[in-house]
Amino acid sequence: MPVPQEFKLSNGLTVLFNERPGLPLVAASLVVRRGSGANPLDRPGLASFTSRMLQQGTATRSALDIADRAADLGTTVGTRASMDASRVGSQALTRSFPDVLELMSDLVLHPSFPQAEIDRVKSERQAVLVQERDEPFAVATRVYLASLYGPKYTYGSPDIGTGESLKAISREDLQKFWKENYSPTDSAIIVTGNIKQADLKALLEKQFGGWKPAEAPATNRGTPERSDAKVILVDRPDAPQTTLVFFSMGPERSTPDYVPIEVMNADLGGLFSSRINMNLREEHGYTYGAGSFFAYHVAPGPFIVYSDVRTDATAPATTEVFKELKRMRETAMTADELKLARDSIAQSLPGRFEQGAEEAATFAEIYVYGLPLDYFSKLPSQINAVTAEQAQGAAQKYIQPDQITVLAVGDRGKIEADMKKLNLGKMEIRDPDGKPVQ
Repeated sequence: MPVPQEFKLSNGLTVLFNERPGLPLVAASLVVRRGSGANPLDRPGLASFTSRMLQQGTATRSALDIADRAADLGTTVGTRASMDASRVGSQALTRSFPDVLELMSDLVLHPSFPQAEIDRVKSERQAVLVQERDEPFAVATRVYLASLYGPKYTYGSPDIGTGESLKAISREDLQKFWKENYSPTDSAIIVTGNIKQADLKALLEKQFGGWKPAEAPATNRGTPERSDAKVILVDRPDAPQTTLVFFSMGPERSTPDYVPIEVMNADLGGLFSSRINMNLREEHGYTYGAGSFFAYHVAPGPFIVYSDVRTDATAPATTEVFKELKRMRETAMTADELKLARDSIAQSLPGRFEQGAEEAATFAEIYVYGLPLDYFSKLPSQINAVTAEQAQGAAQKYIQPDQITVLAVGDRGKIEADMKKLNLGKMEIRDPDGKPVQ
């Protein structure tokens, strides 16, 4: 795996660079280490809204001007925010890259936040929130985040935020978030492609050297307030199936156990041939698919098991998932399971570097999570060195069945009685926004 070079501009902006000779393409991704985790507690969705507004106007360009300029250059410029970072990215022909870089710089350094565009984007996002209520897994995501973190922690809402916060966000909020959090001292630009480092440094100094450094305020994520419910139901009358999500708190991305966790989870629920999928799909026919994953962030993120099952199979499927979670803790992976899990991860890594934009996104992890520059070059050997004992140790440490909550989004009238019979513990009813129903 390639190892990026690192240098800094005169204003402190970090640059990660990897030259890719061959195709005349260059990809760039500017990453700010401030995402949804930096939202004010009363403004969930602000980071995402701010990143979206970068494309909607600058001091010298309207939203249409920005779109037309990108089209003239044969590219698109994308902006987005995740839990731990906000990003502006593009890929272009090498000959067009200086102009693309100028456009990216204009978006990051000179956004104007025009009120008319704010109103339009609000309407867009309100429509998305309405649509999400018809998507069971989107509802489940909102509910498990609210239950796992509570309303006084910034990870407790999806990146898009809530209907209440969307109405409350003002132009002043957007300007303040951008001014306080977008700074070269806590940002990096990752560039991969057919360009020489000396040429790149001159271009970056020209476009980003005037970005004034400033100390961003410390991120205050708040205090998690986890629900003590062991079963949560969200009623969807007449739903033909139940969306099941099992969740508990997992580790942060910086955990030294990351590699054995990933190998273990590949066998548990990360692959089509995983234990959970083979049980629920192949052995019992409850579902078309089931899986599990750890969502890693700067702070601890969730461990998730998920599946859509037949309504009548809701309780039996729940029993089988707990059976597999306990088996993962108690039964070491076989030699064949271990080899398949390790190979599936290690041999898929080159795909993350196949294209320049994918490579830039991968290198962004190095910066956001504070990983060593040679992290990905060493990762395959670390994956292949994981033993069955280490994987089982990760399961015993990070999968605690008695700490897992079961969330079922489905027809309450048809599933509540059977879920109560499982005697898993306190049951709670929540609405699609994640709020408890009295």
